[in-house]
Amino acid sequence: MKEDWETGDDLLIKTSKLITANKLKGKVPVSDDFIAFGTDWSMEYDIETILLKCGADKDNVKQWKKLNWF
Repeated sequence: MKEDWETGDDLLIKTSKLITANKLKGKVPVSDDFIAFGTDWSMEYDIETILLKCGADKDNVKQWKKLNWF
């Protein structure tokens, strides 16, 4: 059986994007700039790209970079 890591990565990103978009359905209070993101050791580790793929707002990412959060 061939291992398909790309499918797993895609599912991780899609799940994170859904969690970000629905803000945990109000079950847990989160801020307006809440972002859920998933990564594992096999993924390209570019945090900015991962955050944007997971639904982060570009302006928030720019601000976080200015604050040296990543």
